Amino acid sequence: MKAEERHRLHENELQRLTEHARERSRPFVERYGTTLLLALAAVLIVIAAVVWWWKSSGASREAGWDELSAAFRKPNATAVDFANVAELHPDTTAAAWAKLYEGEAHLSSGIESVFTDKEGAVRDLTDARAAFEATLESEKAGPPVKVRALYGLGRTLETLSDGDLQPALDQYERIVADYGDTVYEKLAQERIDALKSSDAKSFYAWFSKQESAPKDPLSRPSDSGLLPGSSPFGGPDFGLPGSGLPTGQPPSGQPTGETATGTPQTPVEAVRPQGTATTPAAESAESSTPDGAEPAPSSEADATSESDEDAAPTLPPQE
Repeated sequence: MKAEERHRLHENELQRLTEHARERSRPFVERYGTTLLLALAAVLIVIAAVVWWWKSSGASREAGWDELSAAFRKPNATAVDFANVAELHPDTTAAAWAKLYEGEAHLSSGIESVFTDKEGAVRDLTDARAAFEATLESEKAGPPVKVRALYGLGRTLETLSDGDLQPALDQYERIVADYGDTVYEKLAQERIDALKSSDAKSFYAWFSKQESAPKDPLSRPSDSGLLPGSSPFGGPDFGLPGSGLPTGQPPSGQPTGETATGTPQTPVEAVRPQGTATTPAAESAESSTPDGAEPAPSSEADATSESDEDAAPTLPPQE
């Protein structure tokens, strides 16, 4: 009985102390209790958010850069390689760069095949357009990414044009307006000047109607001004594998792929100035002609006798 009484006394004492503490703290709790609970909840939310961000975003960002670097180092990297990185690591800076490289890879492939596989080129260019537009919409894309995406989108819309060059001009004009302190401002201004000429509109209107490319480069319209085997859709290197540009860095200085004067090889600039640039066949014929003998007519000269009904407009070289 004594043990039970002692236990009961202890319980009563504990209850008395608890009631006393409750009575003393009641005014404070009634006055500040809600504020304290909200502050505690806010602290817990911040801690939980930091832990979640550190575990998910941190690991994803690091993995994204590693995978982008690995894709960039591939000797034959394709648009699919960069698209995979962007898909696996969404909403990261690495994904924005990967999407940019995906668009540039599609654009490069489309330009390379525009004379040999028109249908395939259109598919590549359409994919390039989608990738560039997605890059521009990304919140993780900084100015170096966006200016390259704008220029790539302009080149894509230009190459896909049926003669209406305003969509491409809009991209170039945005570069001039918003990115005047970058190397792309000069390139964009040159494209604006070139595309506003009637010759450019005529060329693209003609080219868009060509259903298939000639297998023999010499069979192209003789008055188009293009060198056999050349493409009017050349341009600056977009920083794809092999360009020498560091991974994840925008181009600095003069972009690779420019001419000695700093002008990119574009649909208007690629035409041959009069009296310059002979074909390899013509050079071979001249070197094999004896002194004092008349050189044999070149295959390019023979081509001028063909009908010019479907000939492309002659584009004057840019200054």
